[in-house]
Amino acid sequence: MPQSSVPAAEETAVVAAGAEATAPKAQGSGIEVADDRQKRLKPRVRARLLEYAQHTGWLNSVTTRRPVDRDGTPLPWYTYAAINFLDRRVPRDAVVFEFGSGHSTLWWSARVASVSAVEHDARWHDEMSPRLPRNVTYRQIDLDTDGAYAAAAAGGSYDIIIVDGRDRVNCCRRSLSSLTDRGVVIWDNSDRSRYRNGFDMLAASGFRRLDFIGNGPINTLPWETAIFYRPGNLLGL
Repeated sequence: MPQSSVPAAEETAVVAAGAEATAPKAQGSGIEVADDRQKRLKPRVRARLLEYAQHTGWLNSVTTRRPVDRDGTPLPWYTYAAINFLDRRVPRDAVVFEFGSGHSTLWWSARVASVSAVEHDARWHDEMSPRLPRNVTYRQIDLDTDGAYAAAAAGGSYDIIIVDGRDRVNCCRRSLSSLTDRGVVIWDNSDRSRYRNGFDMLAASGFRRLDFIGNGPINTLPWETAIFYRPGNLLGL
């Protein structure tokens, strides 16, 4: 995940401050002015970064090592831009399938009719199971490349399929027939080049792509969450 978690305005300010601190100073008066500006700028930058971190919940997520908002409410481990977009667009009657599970499962279960999730990690499955509400169907399936885990959505009918676990390309390929006509695919970490075959497959199947690039819970560096959609989808894209 490239770059920095500093918001754009603050990042510009930090870069500018760094440039002033490292640029050659030809005269004594110039050094004094630059040092004075840097001293005055640093507390303001820190204060604004702290405000951003508290408002988004990022600071809380870092201290707890969990994807949560400022109140401790679970969030998906997607970029904030993707979370905010989905929160405003997802209809209550949506039926969701997740490859991978966690705080995202809790977040989705509070917003849609039902969630089916598959998890390969038995310890994580046992930890999450007691926390899930009644509208979640939760299964643990051992990981076997292009095996039962990747085929876990087959035979179902889902409005949203979330590709955020292991063996992602195979999971997507084997679940597309279970996507409704209004359905969308959400693919986290879509900036990773190793998933290119999956993206090409979706494009060949008539899907368009909308990327949400930026910061998110816990991580210090930005990444990307993508939504793949067709005309007539439930998100109104």
